Amino acid sequence: MVGDGESDAKLMEKLEAKLMKQLGNEFQEYITKWSPRKVLNQLEKEGWQVVAMAGIGQTCAWTLYKADPVQTTTLVKVAAGVFVMGSTGLYLAQKSVQWKVRKLPHYNESLKIVFEHPKALEAIGAPISVGSVELSDRVHNYVDKTTSRVSSFSFFSFDNYVYFSYEFL
Repeated sequence: MVGDGESDAKLMEKLEAKLMKQLGNEFQEYITKWSPRKVLNQLEKEGWQVVAMAGIGQTCAWTLYKADPVQTTTLVKVAAGVFVMGSTGLYLAQKSVQWKVRKLPHYNESLKIVFEHPKALEAIGAPISVGSVELSDRVHNYVDKTTSRVSSFSFFSFDNYVYFSYEFL
């Protein structure tokens, strides 16, 4: 026996099972001539998994489960949503750190010194723009208890950076 009268007819056809009513039973059942191994192999190909098995005498019963298939479009939508939300979160986190760095007193002081120093402006060349802090550059950008180093000035005419280093004693 591989199924009752309400089993999936297409699946029963793949198992070469016939719908029959045994003498003394009130219900119909699908019967196949296949061995249990062959039936289980075919069911596995159809996406079924064995959950449990029980045996009484020479009778064995297998309990199988098949998960509902998830549509590819659903997976794509979920992946796209996770990507958009994750990348937006990372972007906002980076901007938040940059805004905090720009509010540091020694950062603002360095800007003031550069903008008010004619020789520095002459050496660097105007115009100067305040760039963003490259958080992945741990060599040139770091802040700890005694040392702060931030590179954040960029030039419109060049792709150069000016590095300012502060050491607190």
